[in-house]
Amino acid sequence: MKNILTTSSILGVFAVIQSMIMLVYGYMKIHSGATSIFGVTDQAQLQTLMFLQLVVGGHLLLFVTRQAKWFFQKPYLAGALFWATIATQIWATIATQIFAACMCFFGWLVPAISLKTIGMIWLYNIIWLFIIDAVRLVLEKTIK
Repeated sequence: MKNILTTSSILGVFAVIQSMIMLVYGYMKIHSGATSIFGVTDQAQLQTLMFLQLVVGGHLLLFVTRQAKWFFQKPYLAGALFWATIATQIWATIATQIFAACMCFFGWLVPAISLKTIGMIWLYNIIWLFIIDAVRLVLEKTIK
């Protein structure tokens, strides 16, 4: 239990760091008058960017925590577990991601951002998926 709590706490810190880097970068770019690589130009769009980042990043973290090796390596989930996961978590995740992306693109309840910005947020989170997975692998070898 100690190892699980240590690993989850450190991964949680890295998830916060991931979000803070995006927030501070966007905030600094907005207040310097420059446009960030994410394409946001004001604080309202930065809030939308952070909303989508938190939705995407949180769901992608599920893939990191499911096994002892890299998230994309064998062993894959057993058939029954795979389909149960697809039917519940993955379907809910995909529906949430699509709905969140539509909210951000069309400006439902949040200021609208471009499809390019939505894609950049996904790319940023996918890069962090590998970083956090590498951190998890190092942690698991270190604390054994």
